[in-house]
Amino acid sequence: MFSCGSLNYKLKISGAGNFKLLKTPELTLASDIEKYDPKIADNLKETENGVSGNREYNYLLIPRHEGVYKLAPLKFSYFNPVSKKYVVLNTEPYELKVAKGDPGANVTAFAKGGQQDVQELEKDIRHIKTSPSGLSVPADGFYGSTGFFFALIAGPIAFLLALGYRSWYRNYTKDEVEVKGRKASKLAAKHMANAQKQLASGDAKVFFEAVYKGLYGYLADKLNISAADLSKEIISEALVKRAIDPLVIREVEETIDLCEMARYAPMSGVSQPEVLEKAKRIIKNIENA
Repeated sequence: MFSCGSLNYKLKISGAGNFKLLKTPELTLASDIEKYDPKIADNLKETENGVSGNREYNYLLIPRHEGVYKLAPLKFSYFNPVSKKYVVLNTEPYELKVAKGDPGANVTAFAKGGQQDVQELEKDIRHIKTSPSGLSVPADGFYGSTGFFFALIAGPIAFLLALGYRSWYRNYTKDEVEVKGRKASKLAAKHMANAQKQLASGDAKVFFEAVYKGLYGYLADKLNISAADLSKEIISEALVKRAIDPLVIREVEETIDLCEMARYAPMSGVSQPEVLEKAKRIIKNIENA
């Protein structure tokens, strides 16, 4: 072969065992031979008896100078479980004869003896340029520009905004009673949506249960009354203290009574859609009061 040409050196290890624990064999080469990391290809098969097959290492070698080189044999050792001994295998040594590369080849060749016979070709490494040749550092134009000063003040501004938001959020959520009151309508809306679903399915008992839970849960959170103390009388008193319209209070009492009766005994002559709309209207009126 010729100098600066490429050579593929393949090594295949076959047998049965734990191929994943194999270490990549190290080639001992002359300094004039350039070596690249090998490409590893596995052809393995897993059975009940273990893993068997082969692993192939493909090394790319490039001799840079003409001459005769010896590729030392590779040693490979493994433990034989049958003989219960370590076995060492050696490959055959190889002799590589390298002639001087073709002057017209698209490579950079070096003559033997250290004299550099450099040729600059179309796709080869070229000489290092010593003149600036119009090159510039892209970051030079950024310093002192509008974008530079914007980036400089963006950090402190973002920090102050985050600090202000944290202060606002702490004040907004510090009163648990107010937080529960603000979330009351959202939780009630979920129960009303479930009631709407049960209305469509025709399950009257589950429908009235959903309306009852939605209205009771909303009033408990909105009026800050614990579930243990919650009753129709206490709800009415709390609504009176909040100056809620007496008509709305009466609708609350009627709807709670109706839902309690419908939960335990079938009722006729009651329009379920009207009950649902009435419950929604009660929540809306209390929210707007």
